[in-house]
Amino acid sequence: MSDFVDFIIKPFCPKGYVIAQRASQMPRLAYLRLSLAELKEKIVLLKISEHEDLTHGIVIVNNSKIRNKNLCGSQPVDSFLKNPAEIPIEWHGKKILFLGTFFEKEPKFDYVYMFVSCLYEDDGVWTRKMVTLNRSFDPKVYVVAALKN
Repeated sequence: MSDFVDFIIKPFCPKGYVIAQRASQMPRLAYLRLSLAELKEKIVLLKISEHEDLTHGIVIVNNSKIRNKNLCGSQPVDSFLKNPAEIPIEWHGKKILFLGTFFEKEPKFDYVYMFVSCLYEDDGVWTRKMVTLNRSFDPKVYVVAALKN
């Protein structure tokens, strides 16, 4: 497979959004470039608890499964969209949040809404949606992408 995911480059930024530099994080990893096959081995999906607050670009956690994890940036989303056959079968039926990269809508207002990339399947087609963190997430559907150390 020739498609690689580079974590050292800026992720794709959809039109009308800017990357929120103050809130985005880079994974604390020894590896910064992975093939999709390698990435599939290193990515884990973490559950969101019903009491988890993801607002304002800050993960305030009562759930130790997410605290201090290497939250995956949105770099893999494009690679998976180009190669949907590589999306792990256990991801079907879930909405995967990539909380390692935060976006803001342009223009900036006094009150800033933070967004993240969400990868999900809609009628058999995988797609990306920008979802605001200023909302609640159904823990039965939404999960968070993280990278194993």
